[in-house]
Amino acid sequence: MEKTEVIGVVRSVLAQNKVQLKRPGPGGAGSVHRFHGHCLRVSGAQMLSRFGVRVSTIMLIIGRWGSKAIERYIQDAELEGFDLGQADLDPGRKLAKRQKHSEDDSVQRQTTAQIADVEVRLQELAAKVEALQQRPLLVIGKKAHIRDCAEGSKLPRLWTTKCGCWNYGGSAFLRADEPGEKSRCRRCFPQEDASDTESESSAESDRPESSSASGSSECDSEDSPA
Repeated sequence: MEKTEVIGVVRSVLAQNKVQLKRPGPGGAGSVHRFHGHCLRVSGAQMLSRFGVRVSTIMLIIGRWGSKAIERYIQDAELEGFDLGQADLDPGRKLAKRQKHSEDDSVQRQTTAQIADVEVRLQELAAKVEALQQRPLLVIGKKAHIRDCAEGSKLPRLWTTKCGCWNYGGSAFLRADEPGEKSRCRRCFPQEDASDTESESSAESDRPESSSASGSSECDSEDSPA
């Protein structure tokens, strides 16, 4: 299409949409057309500006890089959506706000570092207290057992007697230096009664299945100490 034909089509479309096509001329002259050959270029630049596209990008799109024409095209477009609240009318307040944020960040970093330091010190103190605790050798349930020698480095739920049959950390138990009225666990104290051990060994050679079951029930009974 020729340029004149394009202009005619544009004016026809605008007229059908009841857009005023003419304006008064300068100095009282007769009316002149508002829309000419560059109307699409101008309206396109204004539309892009309203959408927030940067002027430099609009210049590349329209093909007028290095020309002031684009700035003339969009000179009113940016004002149409301008909100006074967007303007920085108090730069000093903005600077003070940035400084306050910076100070808050610094305080937060210092606080975080101090908390981490306190946690480390608490862990060290807990380890020292644990090391100073005097713990009797025996833990008492239904029988007297030798406690876990690594209690200080384990969580209570992991504490297990020397014989390995009683996880006493999660049960009710007593600590003692002597078994008192409780019998000693034969697996924790294999050397306790040599004569009984020898007789039991002889019995086990005669009845291996019965002896094995008896030893197993003895340890199983520690799961719920009285």
